[in-house]
Amino acid sequence: MNIPIKGNEQLKLVLKKVNEHEELNAIWEASNVMIVKRLGMSDHGKTHVSIVANLAVKILRNLVTEGIIPSIVKDYEFTNEDAEIVVFLASIMHDLGNSVHRDLHDDIGFSLANKILHELLEDVYENKRKKQIIITETLHAMVAHDTDVKVHTIEGGVVRIADG
Repeated sequence: MNIPIKGNEQLKLVLKKVNEHEELNAIWEASNVMIVKRLGMSDHGKTHVSIVANLAVKILRNLVTEGIIPSIVKDYEFTNEDAEIVVFLASIMHDLGNSVHRDLHDDIGFSLANKILHELLEDVYENKRKKQIIITETLHAMVAHDTDVKVHTIEGGVVRIADG
C-alpha cells in the first residue's frame, strides 16, 4: 500500500507497520474471499481500502488547505497530521468485518480493528491518552462510513465520502 506522506513522519511509520502487519493483510484477503468469491460483489480487500485511504487523505488535505479544521484538531488540539492518521486508519479498516460476514460488518470490524489499532500505534504515540483518543476517533470514522450511522466528525465524513 502506498500513501503520499507529504512530511508526516508518523503516517510514514504507521504505513510501514500496516504493510508489514500479517494479520491485517490476512483479514483483507479473507474479506475478498467472502465478498468477491462468495457474494459476487466488487473488491473489498486491500485494493479497495488503498483507494479509499488515498482519496480520504487527499480530501482531508484539500479541506485543511481551504481552512477547514479537522475535529480532532478542534476538539483535542491535536495536529492535522494526527487527523491524517485517523482518516488513513479508518479508511483501511472500515470493511474488516466483511471477512466474517457482510451483515453487521461494521460491528464485527470494530472488534477486529480495535486490537490492531493498539498494535499499530504502539510505538507511534507514547502518550497513552493521545494514543487512545486517536483510536477512538479512528473507530468513530470507521463506523461512520455506514450511511445508517450519523457522522459526528470531519474525519468520519471524509471517510464516508471517500468510500462512496
